[in-house]
Amino acid sequence: MSIDALRIALLTRQPPAIHQAISKKRISMPVMHFRIQWPDGEEANCYSPSQVVSEFFTPGHAYPLDDFVRRSREALNIASERVRQKYGFACSAAMDQLAQIEQEADRFRNRPDATVKVIELL
Repeated sequence: MSIDALRIALLTRQPPAIHQAISKKRISMPVMHFRIQWPDGEEANCYSPSQVVSEFFTPGHAYPLDDFVRRSREALNIASERVRQKYGFACSAAMDQLAQIEQEADRFRNRPDATVKVIELL
């Protein structure tokens, strides 16, 4: 198995056998990370298999909690679909990231003024 196939398997959490064929095509996704700050000041690094998140977030901007979650959901679903279009399967890592965002956001639902700041896009 090539390093590319193994890397793709780890990123997408799909069976490595699928990626042997994919790695022969040398297709890669332009991944992006985005660093955020939760309402309590805690920072987190988030992952997207596509740069589409740059269309939804502006570095330095603080989004109301519900708006941040909505934007994350839309961006990560689009990113996962782009993986599906290239590889034939959705990106489970994008869906895992979305689940983490939604779970963390639940901690702040009782704060009507809660915001999430996008620190940077990487």
